[in-house]
Amino acid sequence: MKLYLLMYLFFAESASDPKIQKINEMGKFINDRSDYLLLFFIFCLLLFVLGIFLFHNSFIILFGSKIIKPISKKFSGHLLDLSEALRRKGDFAEKKWVEKDSDGRYTNRRIFEGWMQKVFTKEYSNNVTALAYFGASFLILIIGLRGIRIFITDQTPMLVIFGILLEVSMLILLAFTQFYTPEYTEEEEGPVKPILDTLVKEVNRLKGTLGIIEKELDDAKRLVRDAQDSLENNTDQDIWTISKRS
Repeated sequence: MKLYLLMYLFFAESASDPKIQKINEMGKFINDRSDYLLLFFIFCLLLFVLGIFLFHNSFIILFGSKIIKPISKKFSGHLLDLSEALRRKGDFAEKKWVEKDSDGRYTNRRIFEGWMQKVFTKEYSNNVTALAYFGASFLILIIGLRGIRIFITDQTPMLVIFGILLEVSMLILLAFTQFYTPEYTEEEEGPVKPILDTLVKEVNRLKGTLGIIEKELDDAKRLVRDAQDSLENNTDQDIWTISKRS
């Protein structure tokens, strides 16, 4: 906090410096000529994220696959598969992640859920987390520059709005990814399930063994009580015989 205050005072006092003024003018120049472009970019990003993860729109997904193809052919192919599955539904059932719902129908929600759990979260979970961190670091940079009034000032609000909307988009993407991430993967289910089954069998066997032991203890207690009763009866009889002879 003290370091931030010192930096703020230093740059506030240096605001009349020609170099700092030149940097601020550059930020204002970018802000004035990119406001609509930045808003359009963020609008497309939000539309892309919400269109895929919230509304499962096949046309938006198909459009997104075309746009992202120069960046990632792999992700573009996965988006194309999802778009085709949502459009053709049951006719696209050759994919392992295309499943029916509880009513035996192919619905957009069930198809998208299968794609998220078996394709997206497996392939791109780390990428989404990295993008969320990137958006957060970019927002921190923008807020920090605005705090010390360099490049981003009160006259460049669009750059701040851009950083905020970018981070919101990344957090929405991260939230959807975490929401559809299964509690355990199929690879984990393989070794875990036999172990659980073995533990259940061992517990049941131990319960049976404990039942037998409890029964044997009851029999032993009964034998001890019978022996005590027999000993007491014999002792009383001996005492009565001795007293009679005397």
